[in-house]
Amino acid sequence: MKNLVVNKDRIQDLLTEYIACINTDKLRVEFNEDSFIVQPAEQSSVLDILSSQAEDLGPEDMSANVDHYLYNLPKRK
Repeated sequence: MKNLVVNKDRIQDLLTEYIACINTDKLRVEFNEDSFIVQPAEQSSVLDILSSQAEDLGPEDMSANVDHYLYNLPKRK
């Protein structure tokens, strides 16, 4: 991460130049009282990447036949 010290009257020009360099239409802005971060909105989190690759290994009818899988009762139709 780069750090810059800029006069308050120049900050709008600096932000416009920075945002123009980002090759996306949507931006995510995170901020608090002291600082802010601007990133492309399409950037995926680690959880998003893992969930897209995950496979459902459970039975398809688990909620309908929970008694069968827990207590070995006959399956419902």
